[in-house]
Amino acid sequence: MSERPVIPLQPRIPVPYEDVDSLEIPAVIPLNDEQRGYVIEVLSAMIRVMDGSSSLEEEEKIVFGAGRFYWPKNPDEPIRLSKSYIDGNFRMPGLAARVSRESESAPWTRFGLSVRPRNFPRGVYSMQLPSSFFRDFQLQKVVQEEREFQSITHPVVFYFKHKRLGDILLKVEAREDVVSTRDSFPSSFYALQLLRESKGNK
Repeated sequence: MSERPVIPLQPRIPVPYEDVDSLEIPAVIPLNDEQRGYVIEVLSAMIRVMDGSSSLEEEEKIVFGAGRFYWPKNPDEPIRLSKSYIDGNFRMPGLAARVSRESESAPWTRFGLSVRPRNFPRGVYSMQLPSSFFRDFQLQKVVQEEREFQSITHPVVFYFKHKRLGDILLKVEAREDVVSTRDSFPSSFYALQLLRESKGNK
């Protein structure tokens, strides 16, 4: 694994409508080139960790900052199976991530990311992600799901499989007014999950 330079802390990236009441923020909020580029940078770092071309420790130096381990049961037991990243870890507000694994000696196998404006779920970002970002993934299906008790009740969900590493799956969730079930890739999302299947689950 080649060494990547440690990039000094970069300035914060503001998001649209930061200084207005959340009720005045529109339902669909476009991102500019810098904001879109940063979301892609974070997503790319996630994929590098999952495909083994980089480590979580390297990406923390470059993109994420030091995350916090999360203990789902007894906080007195140092079971370091998941790690969370919140607003303070990212240059752009509204991002949150969590990575998890089956044991402390195992590779990271699940990575989730959400990117949401302050007025979510009434508001979502229109990111205009390029199709080239998904070039390493093969679309398996696109469905509109019904989730009666969730904040977005009818999300459009894209399911992908990595073309070269078939055990890496990608699920992307977006609202129906920024994507369509007819799309070949999601140009926007509010939640995303990468999953590396274990051999026993295939």
